[in-house]
Amino acid sequence: MDVFKYLKKADSLLREAAADDAREMGLEYAGYGKWKDPKTGQVTHKSIKQGGQTQLQKLDVPEQPQDQQPQQQDPKTLSDFKKDSSTPQQQATSSVGDQMGRVIPGGPTPATLASGNVDTVSTQLSRGRGNVMSTQRQQSIKDKAREMIAQFRAEKEAEAAAELDAEIEAQTKEIDAARAEQEKLDKAPKPITMKKALNRVKEDQTKEKSGEIDALLREEPTPDNVADIVDTMLELRKLVGDQATDATKKSEEKYAKYMEKVFKPFEDLISSMDAKKQNSFVGLVANAHKFTGRANTGAGLNSLGKFDVQQLALGKERMFANYDFDDKKSVEEYVRSVRDNEVDDKLVDATFEILPKKLKQTWGKKGMAGKGELGKNHFLGYDENGEEMRGQGGVDRAKYVWRMYLEQGGVDAYTGLPLNIDNIDLEHIRPASGAEGDLEEFKTREHEKNWVLVNANVNQAKSDLSMAEFFEKQVDPLAEKEDEYWETRSNIFDYRNSIPSKEAELMSTFVDDGNIADGLSPEVFMDMMENHEAGLKKTKKDLGVTANESGDKEIKSAWNSIETQSKIAKEVITALGLPRGYNKQKNVEGSKPRSNSMGSDNYYRGVFLSMIGKSPQEQEKIKSTYRDAIRHAEDSGGGYAAFADYMVQNGGVDMERIGQYKNLAKMFKTLKEAIDYAKSFLSKFNKRNEFISKYNIGYQDR
Repeated sequence: MDVFKYLKKADSLLREAAADDAREMGLEYAGYGKWKDPKTGQVTHKSIKQGGQTQLQKLDVPEQPQDQQPQQQDPKTLSDFKKDSSTPQQQATSSVGDQMGRVIPGGPTPATLASGNVDTVSTQLSRGRGNVMSTQRQQSIKDKAREMIAQFRAEKEAEAAAELDAEIEAQTKEIDAARAEQEKLDKAPKPITMKKALNRVKEDQTKEKSGEIDALLREEPTPDNVADIVDTMLELRKLVGDQATDATKKSEEKYAKYMEKVFKPFEDLISSMDAKKQNSFVGLVANAHKFTGRANTGAGLNSLGKFDVQQLALGKERMFANYDFDDKKSVEEYVRSVRDNEVDDKLVDATFEILPKKLKQTWGKKGMAGKGELGKNHFLGYDENGEEMRGQGGVDRAKYVWRMYLEQGGVDAYTGLPLNIDNIDLEHIRPASGAEGDLEEFKTREHEKNWVLVNANVNQAKSDLSMAEFFEKQVDPLAEKEDEYWETRSNIFDYRNSIPSKEAELMSTFVDDGNIADGLSPEVFMDMMENHEAGLKKTKKDLGVTANESGDKEIKSAWNSIETQSKIAKEVITALGLPRGYNKQKNVEGSKPRSNSMGSDNYYRGVFLSMIGKSPQEQEKIKSTYRDAIRHAEDSGGGYAAFADYMVQNGGVDMERIGQYKNLAKMFKTLKEAIDYAKSFLSKFNKRNEFISKYNIGYQDR
């Protein structure tokens, strides 16, 4: 560039400096080098030359603009044309960043303003003219840069505050809506829980039983009435437990007064006895009234316990030294030695009349052995002439068993331990099975002279063994066991017997009052099931160490009976009102109806898993499909495979859910998939056997 052109360019830049300052301030050109405020229309500044530069000077007093002479205007720049194309409203509402981007090409960008770097913003405002500006002008540019940065920050803070206010307002609306919904739920009738439902049923049953007792107590005491009252009172006590109400307390008071009248004949009978006998008989009668009829079920509960074995071992020498248990006369002597309480007919009759009816019914069938002709010749007692009565059980037999209970003083004939009133067995010392069909021999064995009462677990252990075999096979081996053995046995049996109650508690978290529990999710259900079964497996594994070390068949059997796959889902399905299985004998002529459970609990889990979280209508549809699938399994004879195929084909299971669990997915296949799977398994099995046969591999080599 030559000197002339350079000077011309410099002069042009100098003339434009004042104009640029005016435009940065938002002023408009009013002609004659003057600048006006577009808001008021008044001239507030003018351009002057000072020190070789054009500067913008503020007027002391604003002026009204004169008619503009186009020829006197400064030439317009590109920024002027851009400014003229914008409306005043747009200029007034534009942000700092937008203004600078529009008014000054290459001016400060939003990113530059956001950085807050005054020097960088000043450089962009100078548009490359910083090196020819005066110090005063450079300082003015820097001040403007600071002002723009501050304004930009203020705008951004205002935007952030507006966003925050909007977010707070939205959250407030959500909270208000949630509160309104909660208020609605709080006012709505609460769904009844299973616990409340059971309590209501219990209350109704308690009121009903209390009413029955009150009605019975108004009648005159008779043997039948007394038995009914005793049974009803037992049922009431069982219902109430430890939480007696005012109504039940009143019933207890009335019952006590009534029974005083009933027991009066009995008290008169024993009044002449010594205090020891009186207390003994009163205790025996009172104990009989604790009868509930509950069976003593559970692992190990019908086996000899530590104290049973100890007592039997202590009495062994005395028993075998004094009695020959293969000789009927010697056996009778033993019977009389253990049934040594003197009891007359009046005492037996008076006390038997006031026994619970359920006890009489149960004891009327005690010790029944033999079929056909033998079954018609059970000993029932003696008639008025002292002659034997024979028949098929009933009241007479029950009364004789009661006589034996009084004669034995309520203790086990073999161990000397107290008899459990709910689990007493009539023991044939010489087994009735030893008659081998001979009626006369059967009559000598099926006779009170060969009878004693023992606890059910002792009778189960002796079974059909002779006394010698009983001690040799059952008592003596256990008598040699150390405390460690009994502790191991107790741990295994106790754990085995605790599983049902644990599973009942777990089941209550899945089903509430016949419906799927609120809040239960598919994931929670499967997690709880998997955790429960993981606990079963771990505990079984831990107990297995001591079970194997014990070498005891019964302990190993109890350990083996600990199932590591729970059957909770089957019970859950039943609680929902669905059948637990199908009758696979349905099409067999002459067969009796019988419900067969599915082969695996996973079938039930798949169905229940599919129902969780679904609408009531969807759940009912699944239930309906389930019932149809059961009928299909029966009618087709296809069993589990037909059931699963029907459920899959008719939308009875949610395969998307089930597919997440391998153990469930393999149960629910279409019939074709099940057949293909079976063929594949058989093919692999056959190939394996061919390989073993070919290379003569035996299990001993593995």
